[in-house]
Formats: sequence, structure tokens, C-alpha cells
Amino acid sequence: DLEKLKEDIKSMREKMRKHLNKGTVEQFDLKQDIGGITDIEFLVQYWVLAHAHQYPKLAYWSDNLRILKQLCKEGLISNEEEITLVESYLAYRGRGHRLSLAQQSALDRTQEFSVSREKIANIWEAYLAG
Repeated sequence: DLEKLKEDIKSMREKMRKHLNKGTVEQFDLKQDIGGITDIEFLVQYWVLAHAHQYPKLAYWSDNLRILKQLCKEGLISNEEEITLVESYLAYRGRGHRLSLAQQSALDRTQEFSVSREKIANIWEAYLAG
């Protein structure tokens, strides 16, 4: 049941955010905050679980970037959504790696990602709100 899957995904994600998020108003937790890496990963997992029975190629890849490309090829997400999710995922991971190399936590203070975060939150709502 798709509605049950949506509820389970949202519930798991909220529990993780509650226990793991280190973000604040001034600092974006690249991994756990709304619109962060984990939201992208959960969206990808949701789409694979919801659609792989109809689109088996979704289960061929194990990495999020190629799955997102396949989701777009299959018409399950728009080109704009794919670009937003892929570019954000890569940017977040890149910033996270740089912070890690500087022995800092994955908290971004620049507000650079506010537009990406909002777009990802909107994608989340569009697919999982129902």
C-alpha cells in the first residue's frame, strides 16, 4: 500500500531527524536537516520501493545519482527535480568532505544552500505529503 509506505518513510525520517539533527537556525546540518542529504536519500528509497516492481531498472543501481537519472528517464520525476536533487546532493557531499578534512562537523554556516533546501522540501511535500 503506497499510503502506508509514505507514512512509514515519513515516520522513520522524523525519528532520525529528532535524534540526529545538529542544525540550528544559523547552521544547516548537511546530512540531517530538512532538505539535506538524508531527505534526498529517503526520497530515492521511497521511489525505488514504490516503483521498482513496474520499473525494474530502478533496482539495477545502488547509488543515488544513477537511480535519480533512471527515475527521470522513466518519467517518475521531472528533469528539474533530477537536476535539483543531483546538484544538491553533490554540493552537500562536497561541502561535507571539505568540512571533514578541516576536522569540522557537517554544519554549514553560509546560508548558501537555502534555495536548494527549499526546493528539496517542496519535492518531499509533493511526493510524500499525501
